[in-house]
Amino acid sequence: MTSKEVTYRYRLGQWSELAKERTELGMSIRAYCAMKGFAENTYFYWQRRLRAAACSELAEQTAYAETGLVPNGWTQLRVAEAEPAKTTLRIEISGCHLEVTSETDPVLLAKVCRTLKAL
Repeated sequence: MTSKEVTYRYRLGQWSELAKERTELGMSIRAYCAMKGFAENTYFYWQRRLRAAACSELAEQTAYAETGLVPNGWTQLRVAEAEPAKTTLRIEISGCHLEVTSETDPVLLAKVCRTLKAL
């Protein structure tokens, strides 16, 4: 990165903070510029620059998301798929214990229920 780019990014950061401060104070641009002692044209110039930088960053992030590429110096993180919680239904009938989960074969469960009903 050249010194010119570093300076530009530094100024973007400063103007970003100023714009944030103006918004938090709830002041008009004219009143804020008068308070800070700079021209409204200067404020609008940097406002355009901030918006352009935000748009280009958003476009870059969208491009990376669509292609699956990761910017230089970044690391791709993957979220491990969580295993579904296993819930167990415990059934006790006449001293017989059954444990039923979502993985239990429904045909087998129906046969067991018929057999227990016949007891």
